[in-house]
Amino acid sequence: TTVTYIATDISGNVSAQSFTVTIAASKKGAVIFMVNANESGLYKINSETSALNLAITVSSGSGSSGPTYLDPGSYSVNFTVPHGSGVKSAVCDADNTINAVNQSDTFVISSGTSITCTIKTFDSLTNTRKHFGK
Repeated sequence: TTVTYIATDISGNVSAQSFTVTIAASKKGAVIFMVNANESGLYKINSETSALNLAITVSSGSGSSGPTYLDPGSYSVNFTVPHGSGVKSAVCDADNTINAVNQSDTFVISSGTSITCTIKTFDSLTNTRKHFGK
């Protein structure tokens, strides 16, 4: 769209200036967090982005956040697992390994795309002891 401004001073001098305004709409992207764990409980995702402050309830081995829709950009998250559980692996799609030690990640959402972040845990020490009868 071209916008034109015309200015006239008190002497009748006229000046016109135009400029073009371009609006590009971008579709939101989505992220889904999956947890695969033998330990039932509450797994939390935390972020400075309020839409990414999530609680995932795991029962019968898995839980999911469902899609969270975000504007294109870079996002950072931290996650917590129930006391006693260990993180076996954590990956956002095939090309982005989450820092399992620090339990943190930064990922990029592109316009109209969806990514899945999967966290897998070890059994808790309590469950491991049950398996060995201790």
